[in-house]
Amino acid sequence: MLKMAVLLSGSGRTLDNFHEGIQQGTLAGEIQVVISNVKDVLGLTKAEKYGYPAFHAADSEKTNAYWKNMILILSAWPVTSNYTFLLLDLSVR
Repeated sequence: MLKMAVLLSGSGRTLDNFHEGIQQGTLAGEIQVVISNVKDVLGLTKAEKYGYPAFHAADSEKTNAYWKNMILILSAWPVTSNYTFLLLDLSVR
């Protein structure tokens, strides 16, 4: 089974598709965590509704804080110890 982290920046349409695939049995995976580079987006609300841990990784162009914060968040979830899949919404930076 794939252990997945989903990165998003908006409505969470990609998250919806992965969630549906898992629920319908067409995707053998488990979403471990959802991370957004944008605070208070619909995708984070959907993640919480689906029961997935959801986080905002703060950003700063001067310090690359997004990547540092994302790594800190990911390091707390099993997806990092057995990386199988990192699902990235292509609209994220």
